[in-house]
Amino acid sequence: MLQGVETPDGQEYKGAFEYAINSWWWPAGYNNSISNYQGSSSNFAKLGWAKASRIGCNREICLFQQQNVTVSKIVCVLGEEKGAVIGQPIYSSGATCSACPSGYSCSNSLCVKTVSECSVSD
Repeated sequence: MLQGVETPDGQEYKGAFEYAINSWWWPAGYNNSISNYQGSSSNFAKLGWAKASRIGCNREICLFQQQNVTVSKIVCVLGEEKGAVIGQPIYSSGATCSACPSGYSCSNSLCVKTVSECSVSD
């Protein structure tokens, strides 16, 4: 899944990513009222799907000279995990990190895959 957003002029690097992430999560509101995926056109459920474990993002700065405007474009790609099934829960309620799968540990209140050495084969 590919998700993108344009941020306002003057957003610094970290702020641009925060703006993008917050804009993707707006359908859930501040009270986390959406607990089941309804099949809407919004991709926020895919971003927050409990089984989602891989995401990569990039920022591109674009200058529109005629309007004298600078815009940051943030594009993120999510891994191909199965998820966002209509009628299924987006995530389960529970204590922080209480359902981390095997091979994961808790870091900053998130389940994080335990890092292992990588090997490269020819």
